[in-house]
Amino acid sequence: MRNGVQLLKAECLKVFGDVKIYWLNYAFGNLNVFFMFLGLFYAFSKGSQDQLGKLTFLFGLMYWYFGVHAVDLMGLLMEEEIQQGTLEQLLMTRTPLSASLFFRIVAQTLFDLAKGVFVFAVCMWAFAINLSQILSLRFAASVAVFFIGLLAMYGFGYMIAGLSLVYKQASSIASVSSTLILFFSGTTIDIAAFPGIVQALVRLFPFYWSNALIEGILRLDGSGMARSGAVLLLELAAWTMGGIWTLHRCLRVVYDCGTAGNY
Repeated sequence: MRNGVQLLKAECLKVFGDVKIYWLNYAFGNLNVFFMFLGLFYAFSKGSQDQLGKLTFLFGLMYWYFGVHAVDLMGLLMEEEIQQGTLEQLLMTRTPLSASLFFRIVAQTLFDLAKGVFVFAVCMWAFAINLSQILSLRFAASVAVFFIGLLAMYGFGYMIAGLSLVYKQASSIASVSSTLILFFSGTTIDIAAFPGIVQALVRLFPFYWSNALIEGILRLDGSGMARSGAVLLLELAAWTMGGIWTLHRCLRVVYDCGTAGNY
């Protein structure tokens, strides 16, 4: 436990310490996210929706922002360790690889949250969302659902990390999540507009159920909420366990082939 706390502290110092050095880059990075959200807001004509519709759309955009990073972060971290030749040292530590990645996830999530709160607040002003919409239990429940869905996406990230171990570069697989979350989660385009096979595929991912449940909570629409919540929790367990299993399976392949230090 103590070793884990120290590792988390070190990762937080590393992540937040970068802000002091590269603050200009991070500032314009946030500005880019805001303009991207603003462009999508008007591109999909969300300005004509009611307050809850705008807030639901903003939740979807934030899930896209966090979710994509949740998936590609794991692969990028693994590829960085491989490129720098430090993977073998990481594997020799007493902390399991999955646990080490978990603490890096926590540190990065805290950092993303600090940036996300600012972007969320600015978007509320730009989208003309009343402050009263977030001063409610519905909003707090929606935030909880948001992070449950996000945790499931980190399970997908563990899979990408495992594939990066074996194939050395697998970040292009993670980029698929960007398109899926933005266009196939129901945030920008109604999922009913897609062919049945695409709808069935999308329902295998947690972002669809997370967005559906958040919309139900915000609108106090009880129809389907229980089903969405149950499926979301089921997919959280499935994606998390599947991701960790894939990571350890790929790690075993690397050990057997002796390619941990290869790039």
